Amino acid sequence: MDDRAPDTSIRPSNKVTDSGFRPRPRMVVDNTRMDLKPPDLKTWARTAKRDGLALWFALRHPLTPTWIKAGLLLVVAYALSPIDLIPDFIPVIGYLDEAILLPIAVALLARALPDGVMAECRTQAEQWLADGHAKPRMVLGAVLIGMVWLVALGAAWQAWSGF
Repeated sequence: MDDRAPDTSIRPSNKVTDSGFRPRPRMVVDNTRMDLKPPDLKTWARTAKRDGLALWFALRHPLTPTWIKAGLLLVVAYALSPIDLIPDFIPVIGYLDEAILLPIAVALLARALPDGVMAECRTQAEQWLADGHAKPRMVLGAVLIGMVWLVALGAAWQAWSGF
């Protein structure tokens, strides 16, 4: 009887087919194909909410690099602003910023932060959500969105009136 434990390491499959082509590597565990399922929508939404709040904490964290704080300020100010850049009543694109663009920006900034800072901020965000605190608001976000709208309206007015 063999006392060695079975090999449970994850390794790519490198089998060559009869045609001589090597298929795209797949992850194999104990010679069985491992199916990776994406997280369900509820888990994804909970994670996005937590990470968005964690970025709010990271904006105030002393170990957050200065160059990341500029991006954090823009994303957090927009995410916590009570005013949308693209109003939700506009079909399809009205929800584009909240459903696609904002989660992508949050994920990119979360990856850019140092691991220790993000882990500490995620812990703070989880505690904040567990305590039942209300979603924080940033007046700066509303001011920035208002300024963007004013510039856009001014540009449209100039274009319409013929300069």
